[in-house]
Amino acid sequence: MSGFLQTMSYISGLSGGSWLIGAIAVHDFATIDTMRSNYWHLHDNLLLPSKDLASFYEEINKHVEEKERAGFDT
Repeated sequence: MSGFLQTMSYISGLSGGSWLIGAIAVHDFATIDTMRSNYWHLHDNLLLPSKDLASFYEEINKHVEEKERAGFDT
């Protein structure tokens, strides 16, 4: 990637911007278009998830419960 971000020493986000900065940084500063088409599943309904998405959340919950049983503060 080239451009403005390569000149920066630091980058930060506040409140809702934190997820944006974090997601882009984790994916090697991908463009917004790349994030939208490859990583952000904006078409998924988070309140009434499909069966596949529901199983994804169940898996996350299982991991959190395992951490809690191991003594981590959840």
